[in-house]
Parts: sequence; structure tokens; C-alpha cells
Amino acid sequence: INFINNPLIPGNERDPLGNSIYQFVKKEYTETLEKSITRAFKHKEKSTFEIEIVRDGSGSEWYTVKAGPLLLDNCITHAMLILENITEKKKARIACDERLTFENMLSTISTYFINISINKLDIGIKKALKLLALYIKASCASVFLFDEIYSYMEPSYLWCENLSDPLYHYSIKIDHGSYIYNELAAGKLVRIKKTGDLTSREFLMLYQDRDFRPVLIVPMLCNGKLFGAILFAQKTGTEDSWEEKYT
Repeated sequence: INFINNPLIPGNERDPLGNSIYQFVKKEYTETLEKSITRAFKHKEKSTFEIEIVRDGSGSEWYTVKAGPLLLDNCITHAMLILENITEKKKARIACDERLTFENMLSTISTYFINISINKLDIGIKKALKLLALYIKASCASVFLFDEIYSYMEPSYLWCENLSDPLYHYSIKIDHGSYIYNELAAGKLVRIKKTGDLTSREFLMLYQDRDFRPVLIVPMLCNGKLFGAILFAQKTGTEDSWEEKYT
């Protein structure tokens, strides 16, 4: 780097002058930057790309990087990089894209059910369950309905990314004094991030003899009364990675 009028990354106290530019970008962007500089020197071409910078405690910042050649007497002497902070634009664009994806999903489900015949209702519910699970990045999803005396939740619909996944093909016995039941009865979503979120009795109730995995349990209510729940699960052995926007 021969000249810089602002730090490549605000807050970076290292002096970039005389150093390789690749010391100042994340490894995942090194190849993109190399290609851009090669295009500038070899082909006199300009290029533009975006990079994300993650700051401890303050989230991410996004920048547009424009790379191009500087010419003197039609000879390339330097490559110039210009960085523009586009964080707010990027956030707005991501929010719009996410909203559009969500609306498209709802539209797909509602359109299917508007035109569906009664004998295909089960197929429609399974398709909707799959779309919801894929949207929130779940590996499994089950619809449970209470039996007549509210002692068990019986699985009625299931979608799994891996068809050999044995999760939630079984009934779940309900403890009416448990945290899970009380939260669902109050119309609240239950999020189990780690084994410590449950008592040993609740863990046995929900997982039985199976390994732990993060789950979201969404109550289904009619006229304020709980009649079932939708359970979404991530893969066994993974950490809870659902973003708040999904919950």
C-alpha cells in the first residue's frame, strides 16, 4: 500500500503504508481481492464487490469495494481501491429480501389451500410444514395434537430433511405442571437451547431416550384454548443457531 487517506477498516491502528493489502482483509475475501487487482493490472478492467466486517460487540459492517487501474500514458502504474460504507443500505436490502421471502412463502401456502380439495388437505398441511421448516432452517418439523384427555400429544404430521431421522414419530406424555405445558397453554413459544433449560423430568418427557437437539415449540390455539403444537428441531449435536427473527 503506497497511499491511503483513511484506514481500510475504521479503528484499525496498524499503519498500512508499505504493507501488503492482503493483511487488512479477511481470508474469505482474499481471492476476490486478488482477482480484482489482477483484472486491474492485466486487463485494465474495473470491478466491484462487497465485503462484510464483523466487529466485536457492535455487529457487522458492509462495504462496497471498487477496484480499478490508474494509467499514465496508457500504461498501468497503480491499482486503486475505494471503499464505501453501505451498512445501512445493506441492512435495508436484507430486510426487504427476507420480508419478500416470507411473504412469498405465505402466498404459496395460502394459494395452495384456497384451491385445494378436501381429500388433499393432508398433503397441503405436509407441504406447508416443509416450507415453514425450510424457512427457519429446521431439520425436522412435527405437528402434535392433544388426545381427548390432554394426557398425550400425538404426532399427526411430520417432515424431516433426512427420512431416516427417528425424531418425533412418537407420542409425548404431558406433565400439566411442567414449564413446557404452562408456556404453551399461555400461548408462548418454547425455545430449548440447551439441556440445562429443562428439568430431568421434562427432558425425559420431550426427548425420551433420544439425544438432545435444540427445538422450538409453537403453540396451536383455538379460541384461546391449546389443542396442539408445532415442534421444529435442529440436527442432533448442533448448537442452537436460530436467529430471533425466526422465533
